[in-house]
Amino acid sequence: KNANLLKNLINELLDFRKQENGKLKIRFQHLNLVEFTKEVFSSFKEYAHIKNIRYTLDYPEENIMVWFDPDQIQKVLFNLISNAFKHTQQEKSIRIDINLKNISVTITVTDTGDGISADELNKIFDPYYQAENINTSNRTNQLGTGIGLALSKGIVEMHGGTIAAESRPGEGSAFKVELRLGDRHIENGQKAETTSDNAVNLMATITPPNNHEGNIAGEEQPNGKKPTILIVEDNEDLLELLSDIFKPLYQVITATNGEEGLMAAREKQPDIILSDDMMPKMKGSEMCQKIKANLELSHIPLILLTIQDDQQKIAQALLGGADDYITKPFDAATLVIRCNNMVETRKRLKEKYSNQATQNTVTMAGNILEKEFIDKTNGYILKNMDNPQFNVDILSEQLNMSRSKFYAKIKDVTGMTPNTYILNIKMNSALHLLQTEPNHTISEIAYKLGFSSARYFSLCFKDHYGYPPSEVRNRMQNPE
Repeated sequence: KNANLLKNLINELLDFRKQENGKLKIRFQHLNLVEFTKEVFSSFKEYAHIKNIRYTLDYPEENIMVWFDPDQIQKVLFNLISNAFKHTQQEKSIRIDINLKNISVTITVTDTGDGISADELNKIFDPYYQAENINTSNRTNQLGTGIGLALSKGIVEMHGGTIAAESRPGEGSAFKVELRLGDRHIENGQKAETTSDNAVNLMATITPPNNHEGNIAGEEQPNGKKPTILIVEDNEDLLELLSDIFKPLYQVITATNGEEGLMAAREKQPDIILSDDMMPKMKGSEMCQKIKANLELSHIPLILLTIQDDQQKIAQALLGGADDYITKPFDAATLVIRCNNMVETRKRLKEKYSNQATQNTVTMAGNILEKEFIDKTNGYILKNMDNPQFNVDILSEQLNMSRSKFYAKIKDVTGMTPNTYILNIKMNSALHLLQTEPNHTISEIAYKLGFSSARYFSLCFKDHYGYPPSEVRNRMQNPE
């Protein structure tokens, strides 16, 4: 922010010089003036809150399309609003009004600040002029350069508009900018292609992660449901920026340090975590290690953001379990794409194994903890294969997990519900027994696998493979 403020000041000086030399160019774009003014207005909201100044924006409708140069009109509005704050004391007010007329639209910045005398009011738009007979005891900044209003006047007039001021000492001031509607006042070659740096427009070009498309292993998911991202960042401005970037594509959860992030991960079980590394209370890398060491959370992809570009530290973070490591400053579109790719990869992995009739489920594990979890789960299922009373409650108890946590974990790792997963292993075992133990009847195999009846076993087998168990035997006895 501070760098941009300095940059804007330098640009203001350069633009003023260009204007004096007749070299300042206006590039008109057809934009929503209300949305544009909202963005400028929001830049001062936090400052108004800190200074306890009532700060409001009023407009007649949401969409007022006007031809203007956003870079230049932004300079005008920033100048007028910052001047209003400079001369307005605490517990007073600043108001911005947008009014629509037949052939024009006006933006008025009104404050209840120091005010300007009538003699000086006629000179405030002159280059390098600085009003003297005003109260400066409550200013937060030093006197300016005296070119802001002169530059603003020149910019507005180059738009075919007007700028005027009204003021009374001790009561406040009102600056009114009037811009023309339509494009009759625009000369050939002055129009530019409409572009926007808004994060939502930027993200509109990115394919969203389709984390819940269709059904996985018979579990119905609401169509169009967004995946969830947990963003952990101690810088409020960056946290707000990241939230705005991801909101069009994700359900966003936020936390301001590693401890809050770890708690949110446990409570919300997000689809992906994006975290700053250097934070108070608990660093992002430490939070990452705790998440990856937690069986209930280890499956969640985690990306660390940091200003560090030391390759050794990046390697340490990746060894600590981070799935990716991105240095600041970052490109917003690239960051979203990398997050989307991780969510999609996880989804495809689950779909692959939920649709695969194989007992080699160990390859589903994304890390050592998940491999141990799968190994233990498979071991208990195989050990209790012939027990008709064996169910999800018994299995989760043997794994020292609650039913709900076991359900969430097995679903996240395999894409299958616990019952579907148990049945999948039983069906794989059934196919193996039918092929390798021809002396056992189908009924004997059914009871050996814990089914209460041969008929129910046959129904499950046919539903799983598409043909009854008897067909397996017939193929073995009558090979083609």
